[in-house]
Amino acid sequence: MEEKNKYSVILADDEPGILSGLSNSYVWRSLGITVVALARNGEEAIGMIRQYKPTFAILDIKMPKLSGIEVLKKIKEEKIPTEVLILSGYDEFTYAKNAIRYGAKAYLLKPLDRRELEDELTRLIDTKEIGLKNDSEVFPLPPRIFFNSLIDGKILSPDQIEATLSNSMISISNSPCFVVVFDFENPENVNFEQLVPELNSSFLETKHKIWNYNSHTIMAIFNVSMITPIQIAAECMQIISHMKVSPLPYVGVGDVVDSIVKCSYSYNRAVTALSYRIYSPTLRVFSSDMITNRPPEFKSEDIDCTDLVDSIVGYMIRDIEKQVRQFISRLFYVKYPPPNYFFSMCFELYRSVLERLRPLDLDERSMKQDIRNFSQFKSSREIEEWLIESFSNLSDTIRLRYGNGNAAWILKDKENEENEEDKSIRIAKKYIHDNIRTQIRLEDIAAKVNLSASYFAIYFKSKTGMNIRDYILMEKMGYAKKRLMNEEASISDIAYEIGYGDYRSFSRAFKNIYGITPSMFQEERKKGR
Repeated sequence: MEEKNKYSVILADDEPGILSGLSNSYVWRSLGITVVALARNGEEAIGMIRQYKPTFAILDIKMPKLSGIEVLKKIKEEKIPTEVLILSGYDEFTYAKNAIRYGAKAYLLKPLDRRELEDELTRLIDTKEIGLKNDSEVFPLPPRIFFNSLIDGKILSPDQIEATLSNSMISISNSPCFVVVFDFENPENVNFEQLVPELNSSFLETKHKIWNYNSHTIMAIFNVSMITPIQIAAECMQIISHMKVSPLPYVGVGDVVDSIVKCSYSYNRAVTALSYRIYSPTLRVFSSDMITNRPPEFKSEDIDCTDLVDSIVGYMIRDIEKQVRQFISRLFYVKYPPPNYFFSMCFELYRSVLERLRPLDLDERSMKQDIRNFSQFKSSREIEEWLIESFSNLSDTIRLRYGNGNAAWILKDKENEENEEDKSIRIAKKYIHDNIRTQIRLEDIAAKVNLSASYFAIYFKSKTGMNIRDYILMEKMGYAKKRLMNEEASISDIAYEIGYGDYRSFSRAFKNIYGITPSMFQEERKKGR
């Protein structure tokens, strides 16, 4: 236990693997947090919280003896100052709503995204640091909190900005500037305490600020000078290379903005530029001028997978490869299409093929792929090869099960039988569409078609090839996307409108579907005007 750590945390989860992995995370060291105790059930958790009164507690929502919500209620009733983050395997509004009702500061989903955990804890720590000051007093903020607030687009008063920038320790001015983002793949191998000062000392003649944004990212803001943004990024990479950092980070360079107050826009553009690395895995520096504003002509509704399905059931492997490569080539209407467009179109092709093959009653492992898998690929070529391999494996599975030619007849017969969509499914889809702004319960949908909830869930999947929960999610995100096309629309309002208790859960769900956050979607819309 290190005395210098200002904050403490208790971790509670009934799964030993999760508890062990969480307790050994680099997040605690990077944020100066001490893990003071581990609990495997709710009773242990509340006992340890009473004993240690930690700054934070991370509680699994489903634990033996006492649930995370029940522990949270006791903390509130006993007025213990510990701030709670709920960890859950359930992305349901009811759980989130109850957690928020009893004072949870964040609602995180399993499998836990360590970066999201770090972001939430950073936000809470920054709030604590700012809260130590009197709100009515104009005061200079600590540099890290100040610059993180600017990057995150938080509103700071002009007096506060002036007071902070006048600090002799800050060598940057409220004038034209740009943001550079350094994203490290293996942060545990990087000595940030040595690297950041080295970078700062290398630009003494240029007004700038370089700091640790979080445990995997170094952030830099440079005032405009005679050195171009790309030249500065290249110089930084040379310094990082000389310090034997491997692999080198990916670097995103944002647009020049006219004042430091607007650097959150430059930051968002730098992050968007970083997403273009899927097109060139060997390239390390990506600037905002790579971002395309030209809208695509080939859209999801234009996808016709008939020939591809025929090749799959006919065991024509060469044709499968040819058709996938032709599809991918259509996506490159510019040299670098928006990565979120590329991801969503590839997923839509995959989903469409699975839907067409559904009547063959293949096993779950052959048919099912998590929608989030697409965003985990590191390059467009990986996605292309994965599609070819997946469709080829499906073809092989079908041939082994049905023999040559039989699957095509079965598909044709079953498609003829299902030409007119099942009435119960039509009613269910209409109910979901009509109630998209409410909390949609499976029991309510099932009641509309006079079936039990458990049977209807199975029935819906057998008829559509999709889980009812996934279908509702897709519909909600589709509605949200339409609402976000209005640039004046509040993202938080839209989140609550479709049943999300907090912005982050909504943002993650939206990104899982479209490969881009709601705020970045709105920014892209603005640039495309």
